[in-house]
Amino acid sequence: MIGNPLTLIEYLYNQDKNKIFEIKEKKNKRSLSQNGYSWTLQYQLASKLKLPIEELHFNLIKSYGVFEVISVLDQVDTTNYFEYFEEIGKSELNGKVFKHIRLYKPTHKMNSTEMARFIDGVVSECKLQDIPTLTPDEIKRMEIY
Repeated sequence: MIGNPLTLIEYLYNQDKNKIFEIKEKKNKRSLSQNGYSWTLQYQLASKLKLPIEELHFNLIKSYGVFEVISVLDQVDTTNYFEYFEEIGKSELNGKVFKHIRLYKPTHKMNSTEMARFIDGVVSECKLQDIPTLTPDEIKRMEIY
C-alpha cells in the first residue's frame, strides 16, 4: 500500500494485530526514458569530442552527479569495492594513514530528481557542442514515465 501517514495509520489500525508490517518511504526512481535519452546524448557527445564513452560518462557523473566522501585505511584497494570514485586526499589519525575518497552514485542508482539534474548537465554540454537536444518541456515529460 502507498499513501500518506494518516492513510497508512488508518489502514494499519484496521489490520490483524498479529501481522507484522514493513514501512518505507516511497522514492521516485529515474525513468527508463530518462536513462535512454541520457545515453543517446552521451554517445553523441563522446563521438563529437572523440572520447571513450566510459571516460565521458565518468566526467559527466563527476560534474553533474551525486557524491559522498568517505575515509578508508590507505592500504585498502578500493577498486574492488566502488564503481565511480576518486581519491581526494590523505591524512593521519592515531598513527594510521587514511585516504579520502569521493564516491559518485552511478546513474542507474539515481532517483528521478538526481537523474533530471544529471540530464540537465548533459544537455548543457551537448548545447556547447551544437548537438541537438529536446526542449525543457519534452525532457520534463520524461520524468513521469
